[in-house]
Amino acid sequence: MTTMPSGISTPDSESLAHSSALSKRIIDEINVSALKAIPFARFMELALYEKGLGYYVAGKSIIGKQADFVTAPEISPLFACCLANQLDQIFSMSDLSPTVLEFGAGTGKLAAHLLTALHQKNRLPERYFILEPSPSLCQLQKHTLATHCPRLVEKVTWISRLPDKPYSGIIIANEVIDAMPVHLIQYDNGMLLEYHVRHHQGVFEWQLEKASCSRLSDYWKKLKLNLTLPEPYTTEINLYIKPWLRSISDFFSKGLILLIDYGFPRYEYYHPSRQQGTLMCHYQQQAHTNPLIWPGLQDITAHVDFTEISLTAAELSLSVSGFTHQGAFLLNCGLLDELQALQQQHDALSYHVSLNQQVNLLTAPHEMGELFKVMALTRDIKMPLLGFQRYDQRHRLKD
Repeated sequence: MTTMPSGISTPDSESLAHSSALSKRIIDEINVSALKAIPFARFMELALYEKGLGYYVAGKSIIGKQADFVTAPEISPLFACCLANQLDQIFSMSDLSPTVLEFGAGTGKLAAHLLTALHQKNRLPERYFILEPSPSLCQLQKHTLATHCPRLVEKVTWISRLPDKPYSGIIIANEVIDAMPVHLIQYDNGMLLEYHVRHHQGVFEWQLEKASCSRLSDYWKKLKLNLTLPEPYTTEINLYIKPWLRSISDFFSKGLILLIDYGFPRYEYYHPSRQQGTLMCHYQQQAHTNPLIWPGLQDITAHVDFTEISLTAAELSLSVSGFTHQGAFLLNCGLLDELQALQQQHDALSYHVSLNQQVNLLTAPHEMGELFKVMALTRDIKMPLLGFQRYDQRHRLKD
């Protein structure tokens, strides 16, 4: 049975009706399955991405202080200012085409602040592509850009699929990988079992079954060779990372890929003490661990195994050119100088206090500073990268 998280208010009737429509779609798929249950990875995919109903595509206000969660670009423009310094270094020291592609641009705040900062450096990209599958988020992004930097909107092109032609430039994926569907597994008594979801007496429930695909079993066998874990051990496996990176590699001819997300190197991700996994849900600024309630109304995420990304990158002839935590990356990219510049623009004490609070949220170890990591993947870029000049932790990515 699933339990309702405490301290979270019940959605309003309109939201519940929306969730009910998505639940019916999920139940229909469950009813035609052989097990009368579907793998959790499929449940997560439907809950987040089902056309017109999923959490990320249905038009619900999901990002920001009054929504379900807050991302770094929402916290402070300083995040984009620092990112702009890294982009400026690349564009000024190479023959790289001044082009940016952002995956899943959220509210558009990162794009707006980044374009503004690059404009101030006289380093505007020729094109700023936003790959966004949600029509409602596209409209929100256009509104954000028109509000914050109306003269720069012409630089932005929205696309719904990956480029066909070879791409030379910079790719940014901020909090993208954590939202990929994951397989939820349990290892117990030497056996690999996978969590499925069934519908029973009006609610979604867990059901343990054998692994739903050979890829999952093969992945775990290789993973388990280097792990000593207590049993039972519950965790997640993301089988989408490899095909996602491969799809990028196929069109990526030269440049930098910046991945920013929360997660761990493999030996920390699959640590004996983390035997309940990392799966988390976010609803109305509160975090909880029950993904089976209110499909379409809450975010569902899992942390990122950055070792898997580094291994996949090597297979695809992409270089891992930097790996560090967000706090170090921002400091390397001139956070304190950017802070001082903003402080000099306003004398109000309240403004200075607010900026300091923003820096704390972005960099403090107990906030986003250490949990969030930044990884740089490059192709045909040889220079040392600004954001990783100190505290580069690539040695932690060992398998």
